Parts: sequence; structure tokens; C-alpha cells
Amino acid sequence: RARYLKPPTHRSGRRMPTERLRERVSRYTIRRRRRDIGGGIAFPGRDAVRVSIRMEPGQQALHERSLESLAGIPSGLVRSQALQQLASSWESLLEGRSARLLSSDVRRSLRIAGDDTHPKVLALLGRVLPRLPQGEKVLLFSRYRASQRSLLRILRQHGHQAIALVDRAARDRIVTVRRFREEPELRILICGEGAGEGLNLQFCSTLINFDLPWNPMRIEQRIGRIQRLGQARRRVSVINLVLEGTVEARVLHVLEHKLRIFKLFMGQTEQILGELLEERDQSFEAWVASTLLSNGRFDEEQLLELESQLEAAARRVAAREQDAGQIDRLLASPPEAETTTPPPSSPALDLSFLTEEGEADW
Repeated sequence: RARYLKPPTHRSGRRMPTERLRERVSRYTIRRRRRDIGGGIAFPGRDAVRVSIRMEPGQQALHERSLESLAGIPSGLVRSQALQQLASSWESLLEGRSARLLSSDVRRSLRIAGDDTHPKVLALLGRVLPRLPQGEKVLLFSRYRASQRSLLRILRQHGHQAIALVDRAARDRIVTVRRFREEPELRILICGEGAGEGLNLQFCSTLINFDLPWNPMRIEQRIGRIQRLGQARRRVSVINLVLEGTVEARVLHVLEHKLRIFKLFMGQTEQILGELLEERDQSFEAWVASTLLSNGRFDEEQLLELESQLEAAARRVAAREQDAGQIDRLLASPPEAETTTPPPSSPALDLSFLTEEGEADW
């Protein structure tokens, strides 16, 4: 690679001056990268808040009994899905393909408890929604159909005007989004993974991840529904509901602190993941499932190894960016982009109540 960074020599053997080279090359090339496109356009930022939820003794006991029943699942991917369902809602686990592996006693206990008693649902109803500003429209993402149905039922029972976007038919999706945008009384739009692509929802500025996929690009797709041109607020708000002491909490730790998923732009995240998985024929989610889970729990040594590899991949990407800067000095710089859209006018939403001591952690 280094030989391409040195100014080439003329046929006479003399080195060609950089300025002269740039002048000659600029006639035939123009260098543009993702970050150059729309560089002058005011793009909204993002703030991510982690709402840490501690389970009550009864909830913790039910969670542990469910983990024991799931420990014998041989497939890493199937086990990871079951663990994600457990962190999402009791009903999603009961409807999953791993439900038959649960003991009859555990299944009965989950049905009796119901999602009305799930710690995430209680935190959503008691700590988050009541203290958001009146009139603030909210996207509530959940991966599983059972969780989406129970959330819709429970929210309506507690007086929240909610609608669900679960139909994949394009016409139905358009009608649902139009209703949510135009009807002031509708406050919450419950979305599945199908809403993570192809929808412009920049009239909202707040997104709640009721459960988190292990694939970082899916998280970026969710945030991309509101963090886009046309957003009125200067910064969008992402609220992550996380059960402490679970596999979900450890995965989020890796995404937040090592991959910096809520601070990097999508292009950088994609580059780091590509660097990490270049020689592996599997996704990040599949890699986590196949290498880190042991008896339904994280293998701590493997977790440390994963963090080390993510850091090394990030350093390699940063080094390539530095090399690209040297290339820029040899190639013609693209013309600066002009600002074509006004900057967002509304201030960011104040979510300081979610970080009060004893309530939530960053």
C-alpha cells in the first residue's frame, strides 16, 4: 500500500512534485466518499439513554427457572433467539419454537404471570411514558409479534393511544403511518423489524428499543427511521430498555462501549464489522451466538476476546482512514457541498429524568 502513497516518478527518473501531480490527476479523477456526500447539510445528532431495569425477586426467580430449562438447547442460534425472547416478554418466549423445551411448570408460571408483570412493561408504563412531554410521538420497537400484541393491548388498557405497524403490505403500512402522523391523539407507534427499512418517520424524534437485536446494523436501521433529513429536533432520542443481569445487558455493553453503536455513523459501524468479520462467513449476530454462549450464559473469557478483536478492528479502520488522508493530498479534493436544507430548529428532548440516580444508567 505504501508505494501508492509516494509521489510517482517521471520517466526521466525525477520525482513529480505533489502540486503538479494533483493538477494532472484532477483532470481525470474525482474522489468522493460517504462522509463527503452532503457534508454541508445539517444532519440531526443522536442521544442514547440506557434505562437499566432490575428484576424483583419473583421476576428474577422466574427468569432463572426459564434459563435452566433453556440450557440444554444444542444450537447456538436457537438458544440465542430464546434468550432474546426471554428478555423481551414472557409471551414471546411461550410462542417461540423453544417453548416446548420449557418444563410444564415453567410454562404454567409464565402464562400466569403474563406480560402485565414483565419488568420491562412495568418500567415503560411507570418510568418512561408518563414523563415524556405531552404530544411527543414515540416509536416503540419490538422484534417479536407476541411482544407487539401484548404491548398494544397493555398500553391501550392503561389509557395510551397506540397503533401497531405489523402488516408488511405496502399499502397498509402507508395508511398506518399516515394515521399516526395526522391524528394528534395517536401517541405511540409499535413497530417490528419490518419497519426498520424503507419508512420515513422523521416527524418523530423519540425511539424506544423495547428489546434490542444483536445485529448492530438492525439497530442502525431502526434509528435511521427518525435520524434523517427533515427531522425538526437537533438531536433524536434513543431510549434502550435493558434487563440487568441478562445476556441482553452484556451484548449492549459490547455494542455501546466497544463498537460505539450509538455514537458512530452507520458507515463507520459497517466498516468495523466488515473488518471484524472479513474472514468469517457469518453475521455478527451469528458469531455472538456460536462463540459466546455457554449453557445459556456468556462465556466471560470469550467476551473479553470479542472486545479485544473489536478494538483491533476499529484501530485498523482508523489506520486506513489516515492512509486515505495521505491519498487525498495527492488526488484532487471534491468541491465542498453547499447547505441545501436548513438546520433542525427545535432543541433536543430533555431526558435527564431517565438518568436520575437510582433510576437509570448511561
